[in-house]
Parts: sequence; structure tokens; C-alpha cells
Amino acid sequence: MYTPKVFSILCFVNLCLAIGIIPDSSWPEYTQFGYLSAVTVDSDGFIYIFERGNRAWGPSTFNALNEFTQKNLGPITVPAIKILDHSGKLIFSTGKNV
Repeated sequence: MYTPKVFSILCFVNLCLAIGIIPDSSWPEYTQFGYLSAVTVDSDGFIYIFERGNRAWGPSTFNALNEFTQKNLGPITVPAIKILDHSGKLIFSTGKNV
């Protein structure tokens, strides 16, 4: 039976120590992500990742009019959406510098 390695992804955003997860060292180097917004796995074992790179969002990211306040930082420089197979191989990405 296939067991997805989604928890390995979470380790790269410093959650390992908080929840006791051990990183999977067999995954490629590019699986070290920045701030993750969402991670899910489909029924075929493909892992879908939505990340913000090094962009941390918080209460001041949007003003009272719901306007983005960090335009001066420019676009996120890494692909915001990635799809990996069960071994961590990148099979699709999009959203870089958008």
C-alpha cells in the first residue's frame, strides 16, 4: 500500500520539532519549501503544494479595505503551485514571479 510522504514536506517549515516528524532525507533538495499555505494528496498519491516562498503573511498583509499592503516586495519568486509524485519528484510547477 502506498503511504504518501506529505509529512516530510511539513518538516521543511520547522514543524518537525513541534509535532515530532522525521524528515525523509531521500527526497530531492528542492523539496525544502518556504511558507506553505496548503498541502494535499490525491488518490493516485500526487502531492499538491501551494506555498508563498519566503513571504510570511499576517494581520497586516491586507488593510481594512482588503488591499494587499506588501506590493513593494514584488512577486513571489518561487513557483507558488507544485505537484510532486510520491517520491518527491517535481512533475509540474507554476506561478513563479506572478
